Amino acid sequence: MADEDIQITYLKNALEGWKEIILPLDSIMHWEKHWHPFSIVGSSTMFFLMVWLMDPSVLTTIALVGLTCTISDYFVPILVSSLLKSDQWTDKQEDKFDKICRSLIISKEKFSITYRSYILLRSTRPKMFYGLTLVSLMICAWIGNIIHNLLLIYMVVTFLFLVPGMEKRGILQKYGCIITDKIADLATNAKMNVSDLKKEK
Repeated sequence: MADEDIQITYLKNALEGWKEIILPLDSIMHWEKHWHPFSIVGSSTMFFLMVWLMDPSVLTTIALVGLTCTISDYFVPILVSSLLKSDQWTDKQEDKFDKICRSLIISKEKFSITYRSYILLRSTRPKMFYGLTLVSLMICAWIGNIIHNLLLIYMVVTFLFLVPGMEKRGILQKYGCIITDKIADLATNAKMNVSDLKKEK
C-alpha cells in the first residue's frame, strides 16, 4: 500500500464519527448550490460579530474555541451514531467520503511541497529567499497596521472558507492569472527602468 493510501485510511478512521456531517459541509464548501457562498459568509460574519460584541481576551478566545472543539469531538459522534443507523450509509456516500479524504491528503502534500521548495530557496537562491521573505513580512506589517486585528482575521478566515468553492468555479485560476500577469508586467517595467538608469550613467 502506498504512503498516500495509508494516510487516507488513517484520516478516514479518524473522521469516522464525523462522516455524516462532513458530506454536507463539503457540499457547502464547494458551492454545490447557489446560496452556499452566502451561507459561508453569513456564518463567518455572525461568529466574528459575536466575538466582537463579547470582546474576550485572546486567552479566553483560545480557551473557548478549544472547549467547543473538545466537546464537539466527544458528543457529535455519539449523537450521529444514535440518530443515524450505519445501514443508511450508502456506497455512493462512502465514495464521496473517500474522495474528500483523498483531496485533503493531496492538499496537505501540495502545501508540504510548496513549503519545502520555499525553504530550499535559502540554500539554492538566497537572494530570492530573503527578498521574498522581507517583502512579505513588510506587506504583512503594513496590512496589520492599517486593518484591525479582528477584522483582518475575519477576512482571512472567510476567504479560506471560500477558497474550495472559488477553486471549483475557476475564480481563483482566472484572477490568479490576472494578478500573475500584472506582477510580471511590474517586474519587466522595473528591469527596464533600471536598465535605462544604467545607460544614462
